[in-house]
Amino acid sequence: MNKLVLAMLVTVGVGYAVWQQPQQSAAVVAEVQKPEVGYLAPHFTLTGLDNQVYKVEGKRTKPVILNFWASWCGPCRMEAPDLQKLH
Repeated sequence: MNKLVLAMLVTVGVGYAVWQQPQQSAAVVAEVQKPEVGYLAPHFTLTGLDNQVYKVEGKRTKPVILNFWASWCGPCRMEAPDLQKLH
């Protein structure tokens, strides 16, 4: 009886682990859209901490630099002066 319970637990555990595996479709999408000269960024909308809505869409006359950073990230803080100069 103990072997049967153990076998059932192992089967359920393996089934759960397989079910939790991430899908590979996101990796396929990332490979299809690679940046290149003339490439337009996908349209998207973000709401800032100031509740202002920021949109990126369509052609632009100037480059857009979108930088996600965190105050605890050392390299992020090091690049901040360079981003200010670019601005």
